[in-house]
Amino acid sequence: MEPYDIAVPADCFASAQNTFNCLIGQFADPATAAFTHDLLEEMLAERGRELLRRLLQAHLDLRAEREHQTAIKAREVGEALEVTGADEVVRRRLEAGHHRQLATIMGTVTVTRCAWRAPGAPNVYPADAELSLPVGRHGHGLARLAVAEAVRGSFDAAKAAIVSRCGPVIGKRQLEEAVVAAAADIDVFYRQRIPLPRTAEEVLVVVSVDGKGVDGTAIGRCDPDPRPAVSGCAGRCPPTPTR
Repeated sequence: MEPYDIAVPADCFASAQNTFNCLIGQFADPATAAFTHDLLEEMLAERGRELLRRLLQAHLDLRAEREHQTAIKAREVGEALEVTGADEVVRRRLEAGHHRQLATIMGTVTVTRCAWRAPGAPNVYPADAELSLPVGRHGHGLARLAVAEAVRGSFDAAKAAIVSRCGPVIGKRQLEEAVVAAAADIDVFYRQRIPLPRTAEEVLVVVSVDGKGVDGTAIGRCDPDPRPAVSGCAGRCPPTPTR
């Protein structure tokens, strides 16, 4: 499908713009002059995160609108529209307005996209591949954060850290599943690291690791004490004083 120039809806980013203006108004209000720095940080962290979430939501809505309008314009010029899935089934029916939830580090957003359909076959969503959406609800950025926090300690502590930073975007069970999924390729990775075969010209170097120390050679050793050994209590009794 050829890309077409699609006008950006005037109100696409209106919600994010309103949130930003409100945030400016709150920080410009004389009442905030009495706030301590930690209160200002807390207010900005919470409301700034909502601003970022709305910006992401607006961008996703814009992409959904462009995807739909591009298909409409292609039909108007007589372009044949079809999508072939991994099952090699050709889908020619386009249906807009399919939604799914996506949990991100900014919060939860709604992804709207077009579905390509065929009788007896599952829907295909090209936008899902373009966005590299996960199979489940939780995005890759959130999954990476879950792993980074989980390796620090317990799952409860990891969940608390994520909620503090991102809001209520993931539960403990989902966090555990994200960590397990992230480790799914470890065994395959190490199986692929097969050592290269040794050639006949190579010499093996074997090191003793029995823990008894390094054996010395006769060269460089101190000569034994030439004095004759004293029988009896040698080494135990003090010498007899002479008169």
